[in-house]
Amino acid sequence: MVSRSQEVLLGGVVFVAIVIVVVGTVWLSEQFAGAAGGYRLHVKFDSVAGLQRGNALTIRGVRVGKVLKVELRDGQPVVTIGFADRTTLPRDSKILLKSEGLLGGQMIEIQVGSAVTASFASGDTVKGISGTGLETVMNNAASMVEQLNVAVSQTLNVESIQQIQRVLSDVDSASTNLKYFLDENRSAISDVLDSLALASGDAREMIGENRPEVKKAVESLRRSSERLASLSENLDSASGSLEELLGNLNHITGKIKSGEGTLGKLVQDGRVYDNLQRTLSTVDSLVSAIKKEPKKYLNVDLHIF
Repeated sequence: MVSRSQEVLLGGVVFVAIVIVVVGTVWLSEQFAGAAGGYRLHVKFDSVAGLQRGNALTIRGVRVGKVLKVELRDGQPVVTIGFADRTTLPRDSKILLKSEGLLGGQMIEIQVGSAVTASFASGDTVKGISGTGLETVMNNAASMVEQLNVAVSQTLNVESIQQIQRVLSDVDSASTNLKYFLDENRSAISDVLDSLALASGDAREMIGENRPEVKKAVESLRRSSERLASLSENLDSASGSLEELLGNLNHITGKIKSGEGTLGKLVQDGRVYDNLQRTLSTVDSLVSAIKKEPKKYLNVDLHIF
């Protein structure tokens, strides 16, 4: 018969064995098997507030692994994640830190990329994207509300309210005056509109009756425009010819100023001018002498046969 001490010893052994099995199973599941298999990645985040070891790793809402470790490396949070069944993950995939719900904890969501050849190897370190949790949203909302309150306080001061009241009063007064003006001149406005409608109808009728003349006038205007364009071209050509003539005159004037040619020498050389003056004086003296005594200078014999 089994003694009391043997029963206690057997119970203790069974208890220790159960503890070892449970602890071993948890340890193996945590490190290698189960929901966190051998394929794992190290993910860097800017912040991992609320994320804990064992939180879910999902793809499109389906749990595919879990968080194995959360630690600091060089002052930056690094999260080690493990996958249950996957052995590859495309390099264009995105790893996001998200909230499980409005009041729940954190989780990591994988947006699987489409790259076929490039994949992360087990143990690679990748960059994650920190999602916006409820706390961040509330902080941003509180900041926005505070800024809105400041803006409203700065805008709705006593002076601004009085100015708004004056503007509204002026608008109300202008609206009343406009209504009064329209009521007083309703018949006149109606007559003006009728006159405009009649004038429009008359103009349409006149254009319809004189359509051929209108076409002729338009055609004449077009031909006049063409003639004006031709005249403008002729003026441009004449302007070019005039510029060429002025250029030639400038060239000739330059030659005269430089003493080139007979005219240039006559203008620039004083001796030529003096010789010409003396020659002209001699010719004048000879002509005067011939007039006084023509027989002395003109001896003409006439023989008649």
